[in-house]
Amino acid sequence: LGLRALQDQLKHYDIEMTKLYGDPNLYADLQAEKFELSEELMEEFIGSQVPVIGGGAEEIEGFRKEFRGMAKKDRERFLKSLPSQGLVEQTDDGLCFYRAKKALCGGDKLNCRPADCNNSFMVATGKKKTLIFRKEQNNRLIQFFKSQPLKVAHLRKRNQEIDKLLSQLISIKEME
Repeated sequence: LGLRALQDQLKHYDIEMTKLYGDPNLYADLQAEKFELSEELMEEFIGSQVPVIGGGAEEIEGFRKEFRGMAKKDRERFLKSLPSQGLVEQTDDGLCFYRAKKALCGGDKLNCRPADCNNSFMVATGKKKTLIFRKEQNNRLIQFFKSQPLKVAHLRKRNQEIDKLLSQLISIKEME
């Protein structure tokens, strides 16, 4: 994390304000809090059997298998090692176990592609209706913007992502 991240956390419009008022201790506290929250989120997901979908769902499942085979003290060490690999952050569609080399968003959450990105995962429960609704709305917008090919292409690409997530939901249902 750097000064820009601290600026974002403090919600300062101008980075000069962050430089003047950004207490270095506050920076350290925010960073420690992010690591702790990330560890708690990973413990919640890795220690549970809640089905997850998204581009990073397979990796979470791999962590779960590894985690289940460990002794208690090894589990604690394993969970503490995860935030140093990447921090878990909330996105619009779920969670991001952010690792720059695996990110499709380039660090900008507005570019999040949960179906494809190896960092992204979300709880599968209750997602079907939301995904179907989003696809219906995208189809409605495709008709509305039919004379604007760039917007239509973007919406179609989003529908492809939704289809991937829906197919993951179907495969989870089949395994149950």
